[in-house]
Amino acid sequence: MDSTRKRIGLAVRIMVSIGVLLYLFYRIDWQDVTRNIQSADYKFIVAAFFATQLAIFISGIKWHILCKSTSNVGFWESLRWYYIGFFFSNFLPGSIGGDAPRIYYASKKMGLANAVASITVERVFAGIALVLTALIGFIGAQSMTEFSYHLVILTGVFAILYIMLFNNSVIRFMTRRFGKSIQNFYQTIDHYKNQKRLLWKLLAYSVAFQFCFVWITDLLYRALGVEVNFLYQLAFVAIISAITMIPVSVNGLGVREGSYSYFFAIIGIAEATSITVSLLFYVIVLLATSVGGLFWIIEKKESKEIATNFKAESLIQ
Repeated sequence: MDSTRKRIGLAVRIMVSIGVLLYLFYRIDWQDVTRNIQSADYKFIVAAFFATQLAIFISGIKWHILCKSTSNVGFWESLRWYYIGFFFSNFLPGSIGGDAPRIYYASKKMGLANAVASITVERVFAGIALVLTALIGFIGAQSMTEFSYHLVILTGVFAILYIMLFNNSVIRFMTRRFGKSIQNFYQTIDHYKNQKRLLWKLLAYSVAFQFCFVWITDLLYRALGVEVNFLYQLAFVAIISAITMIPVSVNGLGVREGSYSYFFAIIGIAEATSITVSLLFYVIVLLATSVGGLFWIIEKKESKEIATNFKAESLIQ
């Protein structure tokens, strides 16, 4: 029954992605997208690829900060798991679907509660960074009134998540309600909460990651010969990132393109241009994270070797 439900859910998300893309291509002349790609300045696209690798590296650092505070996890080990998660997120619901593989591999070294807590806290602080960068963008572009509705929703969602994680009353209620199943999780959260320096570092890396993501968008617009106010990009990319976290499509495909088209059209950017940027962004991330597939194969091979050696040693004994 569960497997059938999962297959239906995946089919629905694939249809959402395809449906939104078909609608967008119906609205515009799809040949405009083709022409945009053909006439693009590829030095900016190459720069965007390396900027994506930098963003992933920064994000890997911020997760490792959390991992090493509770467990003996090496940086390259956590970075490898991060790439695996990013690789799988290309094919899973929303933009956070890759968290499940990360939890799987990290839990072997850290324990399940620590793995889940580290990723949850990382995601919440990524959300806080989204709010901060959106706020900087809107204030700098003097568009607070026009986009206050979006900012309020964005702030509200991540404020609720923050309270659920760090508010003592909520923690006591959740622990009483769910008992041991969540107690270890909140013990790890409490460990993080008492390390203010760690949390500030986490926030700094989260903001740096978000700026890097905006930089990628800026490079792709420049590749198409379009200069966009960086402050608007800070604001719009933050909102778009939050929207693509909603697991209604495959890695935000379609939803992301529609969001780029909608928000950047507000400041006069042609829909075909923004859709091209979004599709290029998707392809670049796919290529940049493909190394995660290689890491996954290596992890599987190492796991089999460990299991084989363990069985051999058991037989000898």
